[in-house]
Amino acid sequence: MKRNSAQPLSDVQVETRGGVSSDEAAYARDKVRAVFGQAPGPVLFARVKLTRYANPAMERPVTAQANLDVNGKPARAHVAGVNATEAADLLRDRIEGVLARMAEHWEARRDRRHPPGTSHPWRHGDEPTHRPDYFPRPAEDSVLYRSDPEGYRLAQVHPRPDLIGPVAVPVTVSPAAAPRMTIMEAKERLDVTSWPFVFFADAGIGRGNGLYHRYDGHYGLITPTAREPSTTAA
Repeated sequence: MKRNSAQPLSDVQVETRGGVSSDEAAYARDKVRAVFGQAPGPVLFARVKLTRYANPAMERPVTAQANLDVNGKPARAHVAGVNATEAADLLRDRIEGVLARMAEHWEARRDRRHPPGTSHPWRHGDEPTHRPDYFPRPAEDSVLYRSDPEGYRLAQVHPRPDLIGPVAVPVTVSPAAAPRMTIMEAKERLDVTSWPFVFFADAGIGRGNGLYHRYDGHYGLITPTAREPSTTAA
């Protein structure tokens, strides 16, 4: 399927595939831009992807994705519609819901961290009142990422949840091994999903890698620099 170049549509980047018209792209841009005022922080970057599939068997052949950077935090949505207009309308509703939940979570976290009459929590550089005890963990290619507003999830090239020791925050461990693939295969998986990144084992050497969308529209690749396996955060 031929990919068109990104269209410089004001403050929202719009990428199209499959013969999406400029009017359809502009309509999707305006729909996404209309919800910026509901974001709990400044929208630093926004990208919309519209794809029309030439498969007559598909009931909803147009997909729409939105990726926003809200003051350093990602907000994403992915929908499918019978045409580009419906997909754009659905995308607006979906990203509006994402921003609403983000605002609720930020407000709840702020209230918990700064209840009336209490001091600010410990930050780097301050004298802490308590730190978790050090626990030596085995070297293992892994990625630790936020799975919800209050917890984290750990994915590993070779899962060993039995070796995870005491933690200071809620952490769940993925039981699935990282898929072994090439960088191009990881890029294809990233493009067809709404995931923030793809963690995979390099097809050549088996080491853990992370491929993600950068906020400037390019791809970013995290690779291990040491000989021994390591843990990275996403």
